[in-house]
Amino acid sequence: MNRISPVTILVGLQLALVLLFSNSSSLGLLWVPQLMGVILFCAFVLECIVRRRSYFAAPTPVKLYIAFVVWAGVTIVLIQGHPDQEVFDQINTLIKVAILTFLFSSIIRTRYQLLVVLWLLIAGFLVTIMLNYDQIAQIRTAEETGRLSTNLRLAGTMGNSNTFGIYAIIIAWIALQIFFSTKHYSRFLAISIVPVVLLVALYTGSRKAMLAVPLSAFAIWWFYFRIQMARTALKKYVLFIVALIIICVSSIWILVSPFGDRILMTVDGRPEDSFIERTDMLKAGVWMWLDYPMFGAGLDQFRVAAGKYGAGYGEYSHSTVIEILVCTGIIGFVLYFGALAMLFWETRKVARTSADKFDTTIAGLLIGVLVIVLFFNLFAVMYYDRFIWPLLGAFSGYIHTVTHSSRALATRRSRR
Repeated sequence: MNRISPVTILVGLQLALVLLFSNSSSLGLLWVPQLMGVILFCAFVLECIVRRRSYFAAPTPVKLYIAFVVWAGVTIVLIQGHPDQEVFDQINTLIKVAILTFLFSSIIRTRYQLLVVLWLLIAGFLVTIMLNYDQIAQIRTAEETGRLSTNLRLAGTMGNSNTFGIYAIIIAWIALQIFFSTKHYSRFLAISIVPVVLLVALYTGSRKAMLAVPLSAFAIWWFYFRIQMARTALKKYVLFIVALIIICVSSIWILVSPFGDRILMTVDGRPEDSFIERTDMLKAGVWMWLDYPMFGAGLDQFRVAAGKYGAGYGEYSHSTVIEILVCTGIIGFVLYFGALAMLFWETRKVARTSADKFDTTIAGLLIGVLVIVLFFNLFAVMYYDRFIWPLLGAFSGYIHTVTHSSRALATRRSRR
């Protein structure tokens, strides 16, 4: 019988508390997830001592991410002039995220552990929705009375509508993973949450979150249904038609949603000021990177120097690709996206070769999650995200265990 380890519970609570408090200065409780991180670290060390548990080597994707964090710290010496306090704040955040990512990859090693964490994440996000219900109701009232404006976009306790939208999409994927990777009746509760979470994502008015809805429908079909469920030509044809219908319906749903006109305005050549500003940031980022191609200008230096290249001062680039190339150069780019690529490669192998149906299901859907995360990296700065990278660390630890178990089984069979 599977037992729920206290450390596993702490992992789930840590991520849930990030959803509740980490991006909310208004609640004044930013210290809560940080305190939980300290408790988790102490509990992990204590468990290793008590159970005489051997040290877990980090999976390759986590090693690459840690190497990126180290390199980001090294680039501080490249900064022209004296680094300001925000640079040191960012490296401090990066170190904390790297430690949590390593801890999660060392703790979460089985499917049961992973599912416990995913359920706690869903519970945490539902609490987040309840905390922000007043603003959601306000958006609905404004929509009904014709007084809706972009100022009402759902940001709530997270303090940022884009962050809220991104996390909502990830939670929807988590609910799908639970539904397809277990036979327990509770999976129907998980799938029932998906429409609610997607509706919340649309209320954020985040263009990237809205576009991620049809992209997610395509990713589910391409990386999961097409490979694992379409065993015959007829099933492939039927699933393709179903996926196409879902993509079309979700696209229409986005366009008629409260903030769907943000997509229409961009398509019609009438972009908002924020879109124009980010286009200027993209151009500035390219020119700035060309001046510091290999090593970068130094951590967080886009914010400092972008004004010289035609963008505003004091702004980050709104793109992980641009931010990493400008600040850490090609070396940082290879390390960071190499971590995502390695996790994608290892997950793909599990999805195609694992003998366990549920392992292949989680791996197949995780590929879709990675595609969505990569999409978000194009339009948001996520390399120090307190939620995404520790979560990927948990997935990486699980995939690492499945991969090595499969290798060990294959080795034993070859010796017979």
